Amino acid sequence: MRWVPRSPPGLGTRTPARTTERSWATCCGPWPPDRDRTASTNCCGYRQFWTPDPVRAEDFPAVLERLPLTAWPAEEGPAAPHPATPDTVFRTLLTAAVRSPAYGSGLHGAYGRLAAWHSLAGLTGVPADRPLTEVAEAAGRTTWLRIAPSTSWFSAIVWDVAVAALRPGGQEIAVLAATDSD
Repeated sequence: MRWVPRSPPGLGTRTPARTTERSWATCCGPWPPDRDRTASTNCCGYRQFWTPDPVRAEDFPAVLERLPLTAWPAEEGPAAPHPATPDTVFRTLLTAAVRSPAYGSGLHGAYGRLAAWHSLAGLTGVPADRPLTEVAEAAGRTTWLRIAPSTSWFSAIVWDVAVAALRPGGQEIAVLAATDSD
């Protein structure tokens, strides 16, 4: 199903979204692992957006298509968003943490789970040092989309990750895209 862009609340010509770019480490912790830079190249993108008017969950895919995201350049067309559950997003983050980088070993066991929880916390806006129950509660109130890694920005070698979170209240959006190459 293709989402038809409309003029969702908050992204019209009168009230543009405000973009916040922060370093990966302050938003999502140490994921994916930055190991063996000589053999592989991790490429991560994390952006946060704020809109003055709340975005409804049903409008989230259309809003996502209109955001300026490096991983989906305008000339390559919009991404294909799919609804996701917090469990699906967590498993996606965990799989990438365990399997990354493309060449070398990832974070196994508790370290991989911790990195995935930190990433989930960053996407939900909860500080990474908060209890897991608080992160899980925020993740349950968040509207999630998985995004098809459909552009040349993604390497498609071992794994590609692309998720978007519409935080409770509908005014904050966080988008994570990551890939690895040789």
